[in-house]
Amino acid sequence: MPSKGSYTDLSARGVLEIAGADRVAFLQGLVSNDVAKVTPTQAIHAALLTAQGRYLFDFFIVGLGDALYLDTEAARLPDLQKKLSMYKLRSKVTIADASSRFIVVVGFGGAEETAGAVKPFAGGVVYGDPRLAAMGVRFLLPRETGLDAIAQAARDNDVDDLEPLSRAQITALEPEVIADVGLLSPSTGIIDSHQYMLALLGERTLVRNAYVTAIHRAGEGWQLYVRGDGED
Repeated sequence: MPSKGSYTDLSARGVLEIAGADRVAFLQGLVSNDVAKVTPTQAIHAALLTAQGRYLFDFFIVGLGDALYLDTEAARLPDLQKKLSMYKLRSKVTIADASSRFIVVVGFGGAEETAGAVKPFAGGVVYGDPRLAAMGVRFLLPRETGLDAIAQAARDNDVDDLEPLSRAQITALEPEVIADVGLLSPSTGIIDSHQYMLALLGERTLVRNAYVTAIHRAGEGWQLYVRGDGED
């Protein structure tokens, strides 16, 4: 369950719905990943390529109810819908723009989810970015709930200092992010645990597989004697 962190509504993303009995088989022969891997607990990232392997579109694929949902660029969604419709033929599928019913939200700084792992959330789903868990979590949420559900989840986890962000505020904080609204959690963040431990170590030397043989007072500090690998 998402709690602490920063969450942003990605208004530059759109949602394409693939429904019908043949939805998995239909996409399986078209995209670059194994669509059979998409389950109620697993999402994937995939691309649509030309016969020569040239990139056309990329998207996330999640399953919700009796449909597959593609999280893709909103500006290019009509082109993707048209391209997929060319291959429909007799397949028992429908291909529809679901952007008016769903929003895409990205979150950073909360508990890291396993890459691609899906959990139900507020009538939609939340999942770890299938490309790399460190890239945060993504949400596919009914438009009527949106960030309100995330804010409520944060409050349920005793995070009560979330700040709503406007488009201008988001741009000031993260110029590369395109979004209409967002949530900022000023009391949480992401740290590099390895660099943090190195900072704590400072100028000291880390001695592995050693034990302390004596401790003596040395001025205002202490002097430790250790033995490791047969040496003092």
